[in-house]
Amino acid sequence: MTARTFFLDTSVLIEDPDCIEEFLDKETNTVIITDIVMAELDGAKAHDVRARDAIRNIKHYIDQNRDYFLTKKYWELEGVQIGPGKGYLNFFSNNTVQQGTDDAHPGVLAFEPALSKPNDMGLVQLCKEYSASHNESKIMLITMDTNQASFAILNGIDAEYKKSEYIDPNQLHRDYVTFTDDALYLKILKTSEKNPERRFISLADIDEPWITELIANEFVIYETPEVKQRMARGERISHEHIFRYDILKDALVGIPRDDQVLLDRIRPRNLQQQLILENDRAGVQGLISAGGAGTGKTYLMLALGLHKILQRRRDRGESSSLEFIPRPTLRCFTRYVSVAGEEIGSVPGEAHEKVYDRFSGIATNFPQVINNIKLGQAVGFTLDQAIEMDAAYISIQNIGGLRGASFAPGDVMLIDEGQNLERAVMRTAASRIGHGEIFVLGDTTQWDNEKVDMRDNGLAHFMNAIIQISFYGRGVRREDNKAVNLHFQRRKFNDLSRDDAKKFGSYFGLHFFEHIIRDPKAEFAVKFL
Repeated sequence: MTARTFFLDTSVLIEDPDCIEEFLDKETNTVIITDIVMAELDGAKAHDVRARDAIRNIKHYIDQNRDYFLTKKYWELEGVQIGPGKGYLNFFSNNTVQQGTDDAHPGVLAFEPALSKPNDMGLVQLCKEYSASHNESKIMLITMDTNQASFAILNGIDAEYKKSEYIDPNQLHRDYVTFTDDALYLKILKTSEKNPERRFISLADIDEPWITELIANEFVIYETPEVKQRMARGERISHEHIFRYDILKDALVGIPRDDQVLLDRIRPRNLQQQLILENDRAGVQGLISAGGAGTGKTYLMLALGLHKILQRRRDRGESSSLEFIPRPTLRCFTRYVSVAGEEIGSVPGEAHEKVYDRFSGIATNFPQVINNIKLGQAVGFTLDQAIEMDAAYISIQNIGGLRGASFAPGDVMLIDEGQNLERAVMRTAASRIGHGEIFVLGDTTQWDNEKVDMRDNGLAHFMNAIIQISFYGRGVRREDNKAVNLHFQRRKFNDLSRDDAKKFGSYFGLHFFEHIIRDPKAEFAVKFL
């Protein structure tokens, strides 16, 4: 096995404080932390929590091997193994390398952009010094700075540009896979002959390449020519052709032959709505809905949330003896950010009034849902009426109010515009819900928060984690599916059993709303402008 030595740049440790273990996944690997990097982390710790996390991680390894480091001079260090089967962590310094002038870096090719970044030159010089003193040729500098990577290569040091944990949005847009094999469909029907009401087939009995693509609670559709036409138009299809992947049973399970009806009146209008209600009926507690405006996701999730709250309150009863028990509530959250960079100044009023304009999607859909089910008198005819009522069925709040918040059993959390949340904020939000459901809505192609983008936001990271934990639980290999992120899995699931991973995955369902329920003129604008 080839020995590899990685020099980590400060940018890599700040972006991903846990990455040391990622590079030390083999015993033959060595990670080098230089004094230049340690100094830069020290300078960044005052304003960047990730720098502080990186410093703590490095200190953890040093504390584990304190006696070794106390008895060795820096030029005598050979590195310490961070764990059984893991690689070696080492530190390197060269006192002859000074900072501040070009002359301080003999033998290093400098070009104009590098002159203002002496630490970059110093790090490359340390790589060269280490290579010469240790007779080591397999050195690679890992950086997130493309210029520094080029600079290192020009000086004879191999370098790799480590991208941030960006996510390809196209890999998140999954709702179902299709197959056209008539023989497979007949095979499924044959396995169900003893119990026609329960169509079921184990994945072990299916020899198709698409089975490696499946994640927990994804749907598989038998695509006939008629079904294909209906899917192209975004219409609902026959229940007989739809199967849900049950990751705990590792099998495809046919969905019930009747529609789930919300609030006694609301039925799914398109395929995506049909599938998301089937996941809810199967007991999936975390429903993640991504897609553009006008696809019906907000209307459906609002109706589903109200359906659950009304049902639970009816089951619970409203007798005076239970007044001290918190009532289940649909609790809606969003991130208050300025849209298109506008500043509206201080907003007067109560807390919910300050964020009301950020819930325009829910506010617009709320009267339509209520008028459809004829419950305005009890719930409120508009969103502002509903949140002002005694024992309100719905509440709205800025996502910042989650810190320290308590949830009643049976509460439903609905996070709107999830793409405007940073990953850490989404983690906090998702960790708050206990004995209820969490619905997350958003569109990764439209964001207003300057701290996120299409590939790096809370919604995208949430969806990616669900996909990766499903692959890990199923044991899907990278060579079988290019969407498998081994680096992510090594960092996050290293101590997680496959069975526990499947259980986590079974809680969630991903849905991508593709087809727009709107006027053709508006559809044209969304697609082509």
